[in-house]
Amino acid sequence: MIQTKNKILKSIIITSLIIFAISCSSVFSAGVSGRVVDSESTSSPKEGIPDVTVFAYIDEAARDADFDEWTAGSRFSPATTEHYIGQTSTTDDGSFTIGRIVWESKSPEFGKTADFTPVYLLFFHENFGLVKNTNNAVIMSDSTSNVIYQEMTSVRKSTSLEIQIRNAVSDALLNTAVNTIVSVPQLSGTIEYEISVTGSAPLLISYPRFASDGITPYTPEVSITYSQLGSDIDYKACNFNAEENLFTFLETPSVTKTVSGSTYPVRLYMKTRNHAMSSMSGQIIYSPETGSLDEGTTADDNVIIMLAYKTGEKFIQYSESSAKVRTSSSGDGANGTRIRHGLFSGLGQGISWINETYDGKYDVKTIYIIVDKDNDEKISIDDFYYEKTVRSDEGNLNLGILSSSVHGTVSNEQL
Repeated sequence: MIQTKNKILKSIIITSLIIFAISCSSVFSAGVSGRVVDSESTSSPKEGIPDVTVFAYIDEAARDADFDEWTAGSRFSPATTEHYIGQTSTTDDGSFTIGRIVWESKSPEFGKTADFTPVYLLFFHENFGLVKNTNNAVIMSDSTSNVIYQEMTSVRKSTSLEIQIRNAVSDALLNTAVNTIVSVPQLSGTIEYEISVTGSAPLLISYPRFASDGITPYTPEVSITYSQLGSDIDYKACNFNAEENLFTFLETPSVTKTVSGSTYPVRLYMKTRNHAMSSMSGQIIYSPETGSLDEGTTADDNVIIMLAYKTGEKFIQYSESSAKVRTSSSGDGANGTRIRHGLFSGLGQGISWINETYDGKYDVKTIYIIVDKDNDEKISIDDFYYEKTVRSDEGNLNLGILSSSVHGTVSNEQL
């Protein structure tokens, strides 16, 4: 019975001691503020770093464990939310405030009314890495201590790629939207940037400042892929070497550039695969007027001129409406002025063809001008034809006078 009473008494004493110990601990809170700056800034005061994430710890060992777990080049997040007790981000000038950090103390420095405690910080920014606070930070309860001044040194570099998309024919900026993807190698993996460029546009890329040894400057070789989007493609990527006359299409629309510096110019070239036919004009004179100032006669007017190509030896007439025009005259002969007969224009306007295998700046195409001798609006035996080579960049093309003395005659085998 006495032993039982002793056990009960011991339990009561232990419980009382626990309650006493708990009742002696106090909970305090305080804030901490400061500023994070670029160590390499030459301004006075040094330039602040915006968007630095600040993590506050009361336990130094927990802070150091999270720091040691971080891998350079990766993003940082604490191992567990129990490890850190405050988080914020710096403003545009690098300033930050964590308004309330809570801690418990069994032996408050100033009794139950006040206490102070050291605070341990981590600072993370993609371009500056992860660092610990270098100066001791002690906060006082019920106040916000402005005690943090932290310098960070950039571990990454940024380069503005000044991208220009140019027409290989004219070397002028291309007024067509081109989807551009830039792959930038990192110490581990790559970062991919995507931008639509019409003519020219800047693109800011980021990469490590140093190689994995932390000493050797890192110079990335970026891969740039570019192409016109959509189903109606006019331009494709090509080489550009004027000295060697090298303008071939790229089998893979990708180039590599070794970039450096704060800005780096990038010129990318494209050339057309969808070619516009020249808008052709000219004159036929089959009936010269003897002793007259006029060019031709009325017999040269209202003659049908057709545009064709060949498949093998066969003539095929283009189906577009501009592949058939009629000749006409200009001038009225008043006051002895000259009348010009057999004039035509607009032949081939709006017609196009596709070729994405030609090597030079320009594509060329052989076409046939057909003079419809019997006026039946189709290619027939004994119609006259003229073989011409047009270039994809010519635009308006004056064929001059199509003389009756230099022409071919359509045969049955060509129909």
